[in-house]
Amino acid sequence: MVRQAREVRRRIGFVGQQASVDEVLSGRQNLEMFGQLFGMDRVDARRRARELLDAATALGVEFIPCQMSMDMFGIKREDLIDGMGEPAGAATAIEIMTEANASLFI
Repeated sequence: MVRQAREVRRRIGFVGQQASVDEVLSGRQNLEMFGQLFGMDRVDARRRARELLDAATALGVEFIPCQMSMDMFGIKREDLIDGMGEPAGAATAIEIMTEANASLFI
């Protein structure tokens, strides 16, 4: 594993138990941190996180934060990435996703 550390990291996914691995990081900062965990330097991770968010926004992706998750983890509106919509409950999110052509649940 030591000789192929990059390949091992590339093949392993990570899903945190909470909405954020580090409770003081914003959503954008978490994207940057995951980029660094997967081998990007800080500058590239920041650039790629911004590119991802910009591309999603340009494609009309609607970011809808989960109100229940926000409540459970103490996440405030100011902790969210720019462009987030109003927090929604599960029923509202399901309704929105049902009407959408594509959905991404994070």
